[in-house]
Amino acid sequence: PLDHPEAVPGAVLSALGLRETSLLTRDREVSAPTSDDPVTHLVDYCATRPLLLILDNCEHVIAAAADLAETLLTRCPRLRILATSREPLGVPGESIRPVDPL
Repeated sequence: PLDHPEAVPGAVLSALGLRETSLLTRDREVSAPTSDDPVTHLVDYCATRPLLLILDNCEHVIAAAADLAETLLTRCPRLRILATSREPLGVPGESIRPVDPL
């Protein structure tokens, strides 16, 4: 669980196993991440991959999760995000699916 909104991008990097790693370029050469900024690193990684990113319990860090989701979805055309939250993220194209309590 995250209590600090600024930790959201770094948590996603860690979940994807991208901390302290190198990326493969299109011509298969290894390259270092292009930035120390976790959001830029995520964009670099996700931009050309078909991915489903699941963000769980976003209500604790709703603004940070929404900012990250909007940035990634804008820059990564093959990325889809499934977010769970008690409130909507409010990002363009969001589709809300209410779930009854278990």
